[in-house]
Amino acid sequence: MRLLPVLLFAAMEAAGQDVRVAADPFPSDRFTVLDDTQKTGRRVNLPLPDCEGRASDCAELAMINQFDGFNIQARASISFTSAIDPGTLREGVLYLWLDPAWPRENLVRPAGTLTRVNRVVWNPATFTMTAKPDDVLEQGRRYALIVTDAVKDQSGLPLAADDTFLACARRETEGDYCGALASAVDVAAPLLPDRRIVSASVFTTMTGTAALEAMRDLARELPTNVQIGPTIPTRELRSLDTRAHVRIEGERFETVPFPAPVAFLPVFGIDSITLGTLESPRFLNAEMMIPNQGSAPPVVERMEQIGFHVLLPATPMPPGGYPVLLAGHGLGDNRFAGPTVLAYPYMPQGYAIIAINAVGHGYGRDTYLQIGTSAGVQEFPAPGRAEDLNGDGVIDNPEGCILLNPAAPVSIRDCLRQTAIDWMSVVRAIQAGMDLDGDGQRDLSPDGMAYWGQSLGAFYGTLFMAMEPAVTTGVLNVGGGSATETARLSVGLRPALIQLLDRRQPSLLNAQPDFDEEYTPRDEPVKTLSVAGAAELQDEFERLEWIESSGAPSTYAPHLTTAPRDGMPGKNMLFQFALGDQTVPNPSNSLLSRAAGAQERTVLYRHDLARQDLYWLPANPHTYFAYLLEPGAFNIADAVLQQAALFTLGGGAKIPEVNPFVRQYFEIPATLPEGANFLKP
Repeated sequence: MRLLPVLLFAAMEAAGQDVRVAADPFPSDRFTVLDDTQKTGRRVNLPLPDCEGRASDCAELAMINQFDGFNIQARASISFTSAIDPGTLREGVLYLWLDPAWPRENLVRPAGTLTRVNRVVWNPATFTMTAKPDDVLEQGRRYALIVTDAVKDQSGLPLAADDTFLACARRETEGDYCGALASAVDVAAPLLPDRRIVSASVFTTMTGTAALEAMRDLARELPTNVQIGPTIPTRELRSLDTRAHVRIEGERFETVPFPAPVAFLPVFGIDSITLGTLESPRFLNAEMMIPNQGSAPPVVERMEQIGFHVLLPATPMPPGGYPVLLAGHGLGDNRFAGPTVLAYPYMPQGYAIIAINAVGHGYGRDTYLQIGTSAGVQEFPAPGRAEDLNGDGVIDNPEGCILLNPAAPVSIRDCLRQTAIDWMSVVRAIQAGMDLDGDGQRDLSPDGMAYWGQSLGAFYGTLFMAMEPAVTTGVLNVGGGSATETARLSVGLRPALIQLLDRRQPSLLNAQPDFDEEYTPRDEPVKTLSVAGAAELQDEFERLEWIESSGAPSTYAPHLTTAPRDGMPGKNMLFQFALGDQTVPNPSNSLLSRAAGAQERTVLYRHDLARQDLYWLPANPHTYFAYLLEPGAFNIADAVLQQAALFTLGGGAKIPEVNPFVRQYFEIPATLPEGANFLKP
């Protein structure tokens, strides 16, 4: 006889109040079906609405119904039979961590952990609360969503339990779901001795990394077919321009000058530039999507030729080749811009730097370089990866990375996954031996490879680092945990989200020409909705986050350090971001750091303090790593870049102290910033 649950149920019934939970809390495995072809053994089975006039809703739900579980950062949604006191919700609703959906090592948290809710929203029109978990959840894990009598009605009386829940929790209702729910209640009851459980659900989070792991394993069996092009000594350079392929017809090319005077390259310690190409398996289809295959093997659409280049230092090459930094560029950038800035701190340390274009970047496939030396101007292929998806004849940078199709709103999910695979191909090419000068010896060492990524490069870099065992030290600069969250808050990216909502359903723009979703930041009081359409917007963003999950950095971040995937080493990571970033705002920065359990390895640049001293600095500090030529701000870029290089040189053993100012601009924050913190222009 299980005495504690019996006494618990008796106390629940004795409460006898009128207000109760109206239906199963969501998410719930009641909305799944058993499917032994899925890794969790389940497949989501949400009901579809009448699709007449709601095609986008149906398209999103059709995608979600292919997944093997719920959003990894699962939003709780609980409806009540009447009004309650919203101020009691944060104390009364909890997530209970249960066992993983399949046996594995290195769990993020042990079974039996309780997590409170945060970012709580109350909708008085429907008597519904929504909330996010206070902790970042784990993929492929079972959870219980628990409602207790710490939630009070408007008169201060506790909620009552409904008969349907009681029958299920007592095992009076047959079926696997009620058995799982009853077991979860048995676990939760002794953890909550002063509360009564009045409702609960059990749910399984989806497997986020499985598809990328399968793609990685398949890619390992395929040749990279490296082709090494010319090596150009920087002392001979007179010009370096990109002839960018930007149109399908007519005047197809535009000249894009190198982002810095070529005379700076030797000053940065760059001795030479070697051009090359390699092949990487392309999993993107013609629509630039990676179709969900469930447990089926991923499909290689074709082998794609990827352009790369290597910056070589002026320092002597060690036996076995130069140590290598893999440099990932940001959104709208390309391999010749941001990665070149890294020469300043890394070349004096003897590192070679290798860079590629992310999916959708570097202009069109026919892009080439014009390189001027004392011997004249020569042209070399530099294939880009942008594509004219919208059919307007213009190849925009980064067209092909951000997908805004309402029928398949994957955002940058598959851009990130494919680019991560491409970086894995680079690693395999280095491991196979890159002979850059034709002397029969490898010039790049496969040992001690490190990664640095900025902005988008930190997004796909999170996926790459979590899944690639050969690279164990990484620096992620101004990265974020979620593309959806980033776009919603970003000054520069929010217009793209507005465009998607307008194409999907114009009425979602409830604050024309913008929208007002009435989200509440973390750790703020409960938000009571007052704006028409805000609840529908929040529902939409939840679906977008769910669709994004298998490419969201927050899905992969726990596997960097806290819980490496089976057979993977833990990584030595440094997270750098700037207070008041308007492109990847601080809440998304902090989500990435929290997901990795890396607050003590996060360095915050206090742009608010810097602008008090250097008022002419731009309001948006997103590219603070590149302030080398910003008037008066050289020391800021010098500090952040030297910190990255010294961290890498030391194998990530410790975070170097680099504050060069009387006023301290760099700090490991005691509390991660959760507000936008935007500075005025």
